Amino acid sequence: MASLLSERVFPLIVYRLTRPGSEHALAAWLEDFYVCNAAGSPWQPQWKAWRRVKVSFEQLRLWHQTLDDLLPEKGRIERDLYFRLRDLFSLQPDLVCYDLTSTYFEGQGPAELARCGYSRDSKPRHRQILLGVVMMEGWPIAHHIFAGNRLDQITLGEVVEDFRQRFGLQRVVWVGDRGMVRLSNMEELRQVAGRCGIHQGLRRKRERLGRRTDVAQRHGGVAREPQNRRVVQNLEHGGR
Repeated sequence: MASLLSERVFPLIVYRLTRPGSEHALAAWLEDFYVCNAAGSPWQPQWKAWRRVKVSFEQLRLWHQTLDDLLPEKGRIERDLYFRLRDLFSLQPDLVCYDLTSTYFEGQGPAELARCGYSRDSKPRHRQILLGVVMMEGWPIAHHIFAGNRLDQITLGEVVEDFRQRFGLQRVVWVGDRGMVRLSNMEELRQVAGRCGIHQGLRRKRERLGRRTDVAQRHGGVAREPQNRRVVQNLEHGGR
């Protein structure tokens, strides 16, 4: 069985492009697709039934180890893929979308990340992790893994700073749900992004406008209520 990382990565990539699924389901996919290594030998599924698992543990460990081996290069891979996409499709992004979801473990999960927190799966007793995805022009550009007990708004400043450092895009508009922004993290966003614009719908109490107006004024900005019942804030920083 091939040991080179590039040879192990290739079937995983092709598999996810043609029939996205788990590493367990990859074995059935290998029955339908001819995928070979550098020597020309085809990858073969290794069947070995044990309870619900139908694939040998050795082959499953190989695929899981491949993903672990890629992790140290995650930042460089995402950056290089973005530059390839930018050049290939002449991307000129000015809008960045960021959102979070969670996934839970039936067991303990990784000790450094698996925590109990707000469960989107209605399983508060299960340990979980948070998965954040950054998208531009319809393409997933980067992803982030956070401990399961992190709050959504606490992740935003970290993601914005990483984005600016790796991709070099400074003047973009970030789009996320209203759970991403709280009064407590507006100062952090202003320091990270320089200029911070916040757009929020008036779905609840109208005194929200008054609170945000006070915050905007403390930072030298303004808050107003346009005709379409939206709150728009403009926070100036460094004369910009």
